[in-house]
Amino acid sequence: MRWLRRIGRDLSQGRNLEVYLTVVIALVLGLLGAFSVVRAEVVVAVILATLGLLALSTIISRDQLGALQTQVAGLSALVEQKVLGRARADDFFLAEKPDYETRFQSAHTISIVSCTLSRTVREYLGVFEARLREGAQLRFAVMDPTARMMVEAPAPPA
Repeated sequence: MRWLRRIGRDLSQGRNLEVYLTVVIALVLGLLGAFSVVRAEVVVAVILATLGLLALSTIISRDQLGALQTQVAGLSALVEQKVLGRARADDFFLAEKPDYETRFQSAHTISIVSCTLSRTVREYLGVFEARLREGAQLRFAVMDPTARMMVEAPAPPA
């Protein structure tokens, strides 16, 4: 009776359908073949179709297993990082570039500190010009990159 409950649970959850279908087909074909109700060509065709179903099921299972292995590897790396305190290279890079342009477009005061500002000024020149025309204050400070203060300075928040 326990196996009947398991079959009912599997079918209601849509699991192992191809296995149960294969069992039913095998039993039906066995009975029909034993009593010579169907021709051999029909039996062979149904057997080939069933093998195709099982092959497809195997491919799907392998894909699911591969995805699960990838997720477990990622989870393992996260656990190792948190438990052992090991830093990963990904922790030091931004996932995506912050949207400073949107922030600048509505700012009344823009203050930027850096070692070089050539790329920043070139990238946001149009926004800076528009903000200046509207009366915003722009403040830029260029720091000496070899100064001890720059080495000890924390990274800006993202």
